[in-house]
Amino acid sequence: MPMYACAQMAEAATTTTMPEGPMDPRVAKQLISDKLSLDGNPKLNMASFVTTFMDPEAEELMMDGLRKNFIDLDEYEQTADLHNACVAMIADLFNAPPTPKGVPHPGTGTIGSSEAIMLSVLAMKWKWRKERLARGLSIDKPNLVCGSNVQVCWHKACRYFDVECREADVSPDALVLTAERAKPLIDENTIGVSAILGSTFNGEFEDVHSIHDMVVALNEEKGWSVPVHVDAASGGFIAPFTDPDLLWDFRLPNVKSINVSGHKFGLVYAGIGWALWREPQDLPEELVFHVNYLGGDQASFTLNFSKGASTVIGQYYNLIRFGKSGYRDIMSVGMENAAYLRSQIEAMGIFDIVDKQHMPLVAFALKDASKYTVFDLQDRMKHEGWIIPAYTCSKGAEGLAIMRVVVKQNFSRELADLLVGHLKHSVKHWVERDCFVWAKAYLTAQLGSLSAIREGGEAPVFVVTSIASVEGQADLHVRKGRLITVFDLTVVLTWKGADGAGAPACGQVSIIDFMHDTDVDKDLEVVIAVDDKSQQVSASKQLKMHLLPKVKQVLAQFAERMIEENSKNLNTNPVEKKQPAQSDAKTAASSSFAFVTSAKQKHFEQQAARTAEISLQTHFACTASDIYDTLLNPARVKVWSFDNRVEIESIEVGKPYSLFGGSVKGVFCELVCDGGLCLRWTLIMSPNTVSVRQNYNDLALEFLAGQSKAEHRAHHNSGVRQRM
Repeated sequence: MPMYACAQMAEAATTTTMPEGPMDPRVAKQLISDKLSLDGNPKLNMASFVTTFMDPEAEELMMDGLRKNFIDLDEYEQTADLHNACVAMIADLFNAPPTPKGVPHPGTGTIGSSEAIMLSVLAMKWKWRKERLARGLSIDKPNLVCGSNVQVCWHKACRYFDVECREADVSPDALVLTAERAKPLIDENTIGVSAILGSTFNGEFEDVHSIHDMVVALNEEKGWSVPVHVDAASGGFIAPFTDPDLLWDFRLPNVKSINVSGHKFGLVYAGIGWALWREPQDLPEELVFHVNYLGGDQASFTLNFSKGASTVIGQYYNLIRFGKSGYRDIMSVGMENAAYLRSQIEAMGIFDIVDKQHMPLVAFALKDASKYTVFDLQDRMKHEGWIIPAYTCSKGAEGLAIMRVVVKQNFSRELADLLVGHLKHSVKHWVERDCFVWAKAYLTAQLGSLSAIREGGEAPVFVVTSIASVEGQADLHVRKGRLITVFDLTVVLTWKGADGAGAPACGQVSIIDFMHDTDVDKDLEVVIAVDDKSQQVSASKQLKMHLLPKVKQVLAQFAERMIEENSKNLNTNPVEKKQPAQSDAKTAASSSFAFVTSAKQKHFEQQAARTAEISLQTHFACTASDIYDTLLNPARVKVWSFDNRVEIESIEVGKPYSLFGGSVKGVFCELVCDGGLCLRWTLIMSPNTVSVRQNYNDLALEFLAGQSKAEHRAHHNSGVRQRM
């Protein structure tokens, strides 16, 4: 039977209960293969440090190793020998002192650096506790000192093992822990200081040598014995080959333990890390368990027990396959390709490089994130198949948002060129052209020549005598290949004419907040001022009848003329070039509202006159937290609102916010992360506006998260309300 003619191909996939019966293995494989085909391409995953390429010979050996339970050392003695050989080779690579004859070097393979760090924290805590108890001192308040840039596994280890995590803040110009930042946090209860060789955020090597020397001096001064642990998850298989003279490892006597990820630059597939101690006495014997129920006495110091032997075999294969010179060549090529990629990204002129060239890695931030952010670029690059992470930095540098590209061994120069090409293409989706000078000249010319003649008459009834001012902003944007006009203008013109009785009159017309989404026939806000107040009503009526329609004709054509006269040399889709921006803006706006549940109705209970309500519903292919962050994160608000004047004092209930230079103000009424939010807002009218009533509007959004998307429900209620 043809594969896709099978009955299972026409049935819904089961995800919550086991099927009642079996299926053909080929069909099961095809179903799963089809589903997995929608995953990202590992080769284009620049976010992960984890290896995505190994020799076919290594893969064959690792497939055989999947059948072996590595913990059964007595049954699989040769596999155990490979493990011990890896520990010895890596310890030697890290310049560990030799152990007594016949004594294996203290260390163990782990699932990854997370488990290795857990074991290292346990060892530091137990050794600290043993020393404190021997001296009759309290063991109630152990702490560990690190930078805020540590990987989350450090937070897990401290929380799981009841250790206070003392984090030193970083800064935008120094995203790592320094000796000066660590020293004030160390005391007699410090079980250890963690230094990172290759920060997750920007690949920077912390100055392990200076941190080590500071701790040694402090120990000598205070009579303490605080050790240094080096988190070399990323850099442990790099520094020995790219900078062998760098002092960071066991050559420093107070470095008592090191972890390294074999599945990162150890070049093994995911699932292998290593924890090593300087000398046997640095690993408390109490933490090593001995079992004999698998046959023979076996020592075990791991958090897990059973696991396949494949990654250990893969690590041993790489160590003997490449040797030191092979690893050196691979790391050198990686550094060269990273340097090339770094130079190409820097040459674009819109990025600041924030990595320190310590690793095959490029980290960069936008020089100007007012129009689009690295998060927007991350989304655009996904359309090209690239997975490039964008994130804010750790405590002390939260305002710095960066992107990072990890240059792994299978990242070639050709891929670097492709990545840069796609990055340049993505940036073009946010091209902007300042058109204010043109807008001012255009409106001055078009409005300044207007006049209106009474029907059947010859002499003008009204004449625009001058354009007193044109203020605001006018920009032409390219978004996804389409031209979008974004403007917010206030125009003041002077006029002369006659009132209803034919008496001469003069004054001003102020066109307030003429914007890209203004419907000139319905929403245009116009304030008419007559010099002789006694003529205000009569002259205003005549002006509205004769001159204002001509003004509206000019304004109605403004967006189209703005595109026609300012779109040269912009990367656009010519088919959609003349689409009016107003329709795009209104469509986007309309898709943002839905209905709200009764629980949110408490924000709509005030009495109101002339109210209007909008209820719509939409679905987004993102998480509820993504929507919440997009709506409230000031950096993102500036992008989607095209407004650099966003003011959000604090994202808290009752706190005010302001948009568009104060033209829109409001307060947060309810905030539930991943759940929804309620806002009250108002459009601040011009001081010249005759009406003193103020429209206050309530907007409630509820997010209902699904497995792969979020449902967005909203309720918008507006009317004339009391002042907030």
